[in-house]
Amino acid sequence: MGLGARVSEIRRSFNEFMTNRVYSTKADFEKSNVFYENVRDLENFLYQVTLILGILWEIFSASLMEVATAPGDIPGRLVAIEEGLNLRELLDKLQAQLKV
Repeated sequence: MGLGARVSEIRRSFNEFMTNRVYSTKADFEKSNVFYENVRDLENFLYQVTLILGILWEIFSASLMEVATAPGDIPGRLVAIEEGLNLRELLDKLQAQLKV
């Protein structure tokens, strides 16, 4: 009878240990999963921003080239200024979103 008590204590301790390991593993998985989802969201966000930034940069550069080819053209200068402001607005929005 004495040995039976030990085996049941060992079995109970082992079951408790395994239950704790299962809970710990589930918690670790949830942490990893949340981290993965955050990285995925950040990657998607940066991909979209990179595309938009690239397009705006191309438009801004083209407007500067027009100013360089016709420096006396006032409407061309105004377009370059507007495109520069659009680019700055996007960068300001990006900065604000990254601070959050």
